[in-house]
Amino acid sequence: MSVNCTDCGGIIEIPENAEVDEIIECPDCGLEYVVVEMEHGLLSLKELALKGEDWGE
Repeated sequence: MSVNCTDCGGIIEIPENAEVDEIIECPDCGLEYVVVEMEHGLLSLKELALKGEDWGE
């Protein structure tokens, strides 16, 4: 299964043996996605959002 990167439009292949919460990187731009489970056990990708310190900004 493949999806398009939301940043660069590149094709990201989701391996058949991918597991929920696994991190997959776009081969073109390096943006990271996390594997999430959708309805009926289908897998999809969600852009990985890292929570970090805002350093008071």
